[in-house]
Amino acid sequence: MIIVGCARVGKSALLKQMVCRKSLTEAEIMAGFAEKDNDRSKDMKEKEFEVGDDCIVVLEVWDAVGYDGASITSQFYRESVGIIFLYDSTRSDTLEELQPFEDQCKKFLNFEAATCFLAANKIDDENSDAQNITFGKARAKRENYAAFHQVSAMRGDNVEAMFQQMAESLLASYKEGDIQPVRHRDSVIVLNSTSSNPRRKTNCDKC
Repeated sequence: MIIVGCARVGKSALLKQMVCRKSLTEAEIMAGFAEKDNDRSKDMKEKEFEVGDDCIVVLEVWDAVGYDGASITSQFYRESVGIIFLYDSTRSDTLEELQPFEDQCKKFLNFEAATCFLAANKIDDENSDAQNITFGKARAKRENYAAFHQVSAMRGDNVEAMFQQMAESLLASYKEGDIQPVRHRDSVIVLNSTSSNPRRKTNCDKC
């Protein structure tokens, strides 16, 4: 799965928070930006999530560092089964600037073929605007996102729960035949979003 959004919304911090599960300092969040700012790169982390009593879902999460919505490659979308569209709750423009990412997803993947979450980051910031949260919820319903989340990549609020829901949603999609295995390795099933007529599941009435 991938995390997309415009610059400085907290994509790299969210990826770090998924793994570290602790409050991050500003220095920890900024670490790595210096080496990536002048070059496009893709950072990846893996994390295991227990789903039910007998299943472990390993999320392979990619952060497109330095890429804008028009320059992420088609393969980057096509190989994804889950996408988190991230914006900054302190900046209303970052929500509208998700449009190119949504357009690219619809062009290369078919928005309906992946489990797509919309997430408002930096809810711990004193400048977080309740109106930006409201606009995000409305957009999630309008664009038929599977879920809307309010998170703090710095403090960790709701981050674990969001990725846990993603793991559960992807496993459910696999069991229902919406996403198919591309290869098997021992007890491991590797998934890719290959369904041509997926059934969209949304729980956004819970937003």
